[in-house]
Amino acid sequence: MPLLCKKTKHYYRERVRSMIVQTPRISGEGIRRRLEQDGLIIDRHYIGKLVDEIHTERAKRADAWTLNLALASCLSAMFHEEAE
Repeated sequence: MPLLCKKTKHYYRERVRSMIVQTPRISGEGIRRRLEQDGLIIDRHYIGKLVDEIHTERAKRADAWTLNLALASCLSAMFHEEAE
């Protein structure tokens, strides 16, 4: 597959992300077929790479959210103790 510009890669990633949100259990081949129906021909290996990137991004976002929640409750407990 030829080198893609940032905008094109972002567009493909958002299209794949949208399909994953609409159908969480969709396979890479299912994504490829749906994109092909919409007129986008993308290699299945590239779709797999995009799916991996999306899953990694989601995991990092979930980790950050969990950490922020834990820190917030810790800080809340610290300030609550100081107020008493």
